[in-house]
Amino acid sequence: MRIFFLALASAACGFMLSACVKNTQVAESSTSTSTEDTEQSTEVVMPNSDCHNCGMPSLEYPKWVSRADDLYFCSPRCLMIKCMKDPKIKTATTMTVIEYYETKPLAVKDAFFVIGSDVTGPMGNDFIPFADQKAAQDFMAEHKGKKILRFADLTQELLNEALGR
Repeated sequence: MRIFFLALASAACGFMLSACVKNTQVAESSTSTSTEDTEQSTEVVMPNSDCHNCGMPSLEYPKWVSRADDLYFCSPRCLMIKCMKDPKIKTATTMTVIEYYETKPLAVKDAFFVIGSDVTGPMGNDFIPFADQKAAQDFMAEHKGKKILRFADLTQELLNEALGR
């Protein structure tokens, strides 16, 4: 009888331990292992990662994702729209976009944006960001861009023009 209770207690502990392991998330890792019969994956969801303008999952567009402090946007377009709707977004400590050619974060205040080109972002017409004016000019000539602008120059009129309204 004693062996029965020890086996039962051991099984109960094993069950509780496996339940704890299943509910634990590993931060900043994503793994996928597959065999013929089993497939296992772990997905990490970042807080506030959906676009704060349109609701799209921002992290699905890594070449376009933009940020204002801890707020994510699926593209520079959505960041600009949100800035015009909610001016306090412009006061964010850190605002970044992904530079078009280098695909590295770039401070919004340092970017040169091409509008009206034949290159579109996840939501359509977009603000295509560049680290320097020469790259923006070359892109504009190659992709039929209409104008280069800086974030500080953004107005509702320029936003409407960029969006084709």
